[in-house]
Amino acid sequence: PEDQQFFNTAQAVAQMRSELLQTVARHDPVLALDFLRATRLPHPEAFQGQGNWLLNQEQMLEASLAGQVAAQDPRQAFNVAEESLSRGVTTGLLGVLRQLNAKDPASASKLVADIVQKLRSEDLRENGESSGVALQLLTMTRPAEASPSTPQTQALPVNGPSVVFGDGPGAFVSNGGARSSNSLSIEQQTRADLIEKIITAAMSVQPNRGGTYPLYNALKALMPELEKSAPARVAALRQRAATIESGFNPQGDVWKPYQELMQKGTVEAMLEAAPKAPAEVRDNLYMNAAWKAFNDGGDPERARQIVDNISNPQQRAQARKNIDQQLQWRAAQQGNFAEARQMASRLPTVEEKVTALVQIAGAASSKGDKQTALQVLAEARGLLDGQAHGYAQFTAWLQIASAYAPLDADASFALVES
Repeated sequence: PEDQQFFNTAQAVAQMRSELLQTVARHDPVLALDFLRATRLPHPEAFQGQGNWLLNQEQMLEASLAGQVAAQDPRQAFNVAEESLSRGVTTGLLGVLRQLNAKDPASASKLVADIVQKLRSEDLRENGESSGVALQLLTMTRPAEASPSTPQTQALPVNGPSVVFGDGPGAFVSNGGARSSNSLSIEQQTRADLIEKIITAAMSVQPNRGGTYPLYNALKALMPELEKSAPARVAALRQRAATIESGFNPQGDVWKPYQELMQKGTVEAMLEAAPKAPAEVRDNLYMNAAWKAFNDGGDPERARQIVDNISNPQQRAQARKNIDQQLQWRAAQQGNFAEARQMASRLPTVEEKVTALVQIAGAASSKGDKQTALQVLAEARGLLDGQAHGYAQFTAWLQIASAYAPLDADASFALVES
């Protein structure tokens, strides 16, 4: 169901939970991990249209805690990492790998193999995090005899049972070779598969996609190895790297073809383009069309109709809320204080009502209508019943006190002292 408070509430809760987990983890990472897993965020599907930012944050936090747990309980850390991996590849798994490798190299080797297996089903061209992990795994599994100062080292065929090796601080020597104490082991074929996955993705990645830059860096890092292991492929790969580099544009991404349309296009043009646009762009086209209808066309009803096309229910609810807030603000700025107060009364929470009333009072004060401003602030003050319950209402109480300051200093001080 639609919930206009969902994103704000979820973000606030997630922030407090993260701070608590980090505090606990400094003393007992196992307890912190148990707490995290016992307090999963509800309704994860709601974040799909938001780039999954909160879900990704959850996985990163879990992987970070697993890395800290590894020092005390490598087996538990491995199990947590595997569970996290089942939901997707994140850079947080790299920290777990490093910690596991120090305590339980066999588990680290198993985890790296499982990560590579998971990467096989990932589209490295679009997923910047997955392609970044693939690049880091190349570095972490390089041979012990290599060093950053000796870029051209042992190289074996890419397309056979052997693997290309290169330089780097992490290391692996196959076939019973000596490994350095900080090396991370990987089967030759597993690393060969990883390299082929990277090359295949790099050969077809389009400019300014999520994985373009990591894949470009991976090609550059592999080039010295490929010069020895697969020289016949080097020319084409070097040309491909040059082509990718020439397409770099800090401002270019999937949005670029639609930027001018969003800035200068008509409502009709955006509505025509939206159904054919990529999923990550479509809702934003509808959002921009709605705001253009609202701001330029002065047609809030049409704006609401356009908002109905937004696929994500939470974004849709937020857009409707923003339209209502703008209507209330306009009414206040135009001196229609009774209308603005009526709109404020329909807001769902006390905190939102207080914020709206404080804004209305400010508008009245700026127009020299002190009497209305004080009446509105008295209404806001009454909503809190003389006391603030919780952080949000305490903040609202301070808003009222601040708004009183230029109108009635004594009342402002009394509110602060209470």
